[in-house]
Amino acid sequence: MTEQLIIVNNRDVDIGTRTKEDCHSIKGILHRSVTAFIFNKSGKLLIAQRSRFKELWPEYWDASFSTHVHRGEDYLSAGTRRVKEELGLLCELKMSPIKFRFQKRYRDIGSECEMCAILLGEYNGLINPNPQEVSAYEWVSPQRLREDMGGNSRKYAPWFKIAIKKHPNLL
Repeated sequence: MTEQLIIVNNRDVDIGTRTKEDCHSIKGILHRSVTAFIFNKSGKLLIAQRSRFKELWPEYWDASFSTHVHRGEDYLSAGTRRVKEELGLLCELKMSPIKFRFQKRYRDIGSECEMCAILLGEYNGLINPNPQEVSAYEWVSPQRLREDMGGNSRKYAPWFKIAIKKHPNLL
């Protein structure tokens, strides 16, 4: 079954659904997404490396997880669904007050054109990532992440870099 994503206007008003493939075309169609920041009790952020099986930005490092919002979901319920699917854990999430719009093309393969909400959570247990979604994960200190992003020693997903800049008090 083809994923049906919620498409929106620039004010984040729901204007219908389109397939994930349509939304990820080179031109892109604005659709809802989530990027989540999960911290542990030591204040370290969980970051995840996207699997090599991802069509867009494979093997790039991302926030704790990211996902699209499907028909019948809001931002929070999409995050609750995806944290289990991607990381194999249950974690209470809450909405950040920040949402942002971005568009970025990935080579000649496709693009993301998203209205992205940031979710926040805390987790201190075991992680059991889905290998189809996550190649690796790591708990990083805010200082180390800032240094690494500044030096571009790793490849980071574009929405993750924007989310960090939009929500600097996280780090």
